[in-house]
Amino acid sequence: MILALSAIINDKDGNCIWRIVNLIQEKGDFVFVSIYLVDSTREWAVMKSGSGMAGKKIVVRGHKVQIQYENKLFRAVPHAIYFNKIYLHDYYLPSPYFNSPMLPDTKWELAFPLHANKQVLGALEVDGGERVSFQVEDTYEFQKVADEVSRLLVKFDLI
Repeated sequence: MILALSAIINDKDGNCIWRIVNLIQEKGDFVFVSIYLVDSTREWAVMKSGSGMAGKKIVVRGHKVQIQYENKLFRAVPHAIYFNKIYLHDYYLPSPYFNSPMLPDTKWELAFPLHANKQVLGALEVDGGERVSFQVEDTYEFQKVADEVSRLLVKFDLI
């Protein structure tokens, strides 16, 4: 997948960041994939791209989540950024949190911090539609994909 990401982003047109999330969604068979970047105040994570039509609608609305706030709809991204760790939110577990009305098929969210120069830039979030069925080792492999996304975003000045 990393080679495919490099090929997409080398196009240098305005659609690179959109093609990244769509490629990851397709290759990983996810319900939804999005990229959030931390704003200049470091208080908000702003969604910069999301897969499919739902992603475009959410981005056009200017969707953002507060990083240091316990949000009942969007929990994985702020936690991944704030704690600089991979974060899983499983909707099958009892919880006071609710999934997004724009993405009703989401059953879990997994967010990976995006890094550059020892600083968290944002998060790559993947959403699944079936019960979580991966191992801890799989998350480490997927963090490598997130690291490659970070590298490419910086290299091509997309942040």
